[in-house]
Amino acid sequence: MPRDDSHDLRHRIDLAMYQDEAAAVQALVTAAGLSTSDRKRISARGADLVRQIRASSEPGLMEVFLAEYGLSTDEGIALMCLAEALLRVPDAETMDDLGQASGAFCLFPCQCLDLGIVADRPRAG
Repeated sequence: MPRDDSHDLRHRIDLAMYQDEAAAVQALVTAAGLSTSDRKRISARGADLVRQIRASSEPGLMEVFLAEYGLSTDEGIALMCLAEALLRVPDAETMDDLGQASGAFCLFPCQCLDLGIVADRPRAG
């Protein structure tokens, strides 16, 4: 049976949480092992992609979606609350750790409550 390394990985992430940013970035740069020419090629490709996107006059799928369901509409707020809720669904281990202390945070609590999306939470305000 394969060994479950998820606990070890979580422990390493916890230890790295407060490490110095400059040291962390330098360690990642070293671990990547990219040559100067590799970094220049990657940077040039990234800049080219950004230029292509900026030059495109056709809106992408996300822009069309956001235009249709902007945050100024009830539907847009409902979709944002749904997306936020889906991002906050914990895995089984985290769910056990949370127990009854689920102080969930929503960026749009009033709107979500008004739309009947959020239950069992006091109205903010």
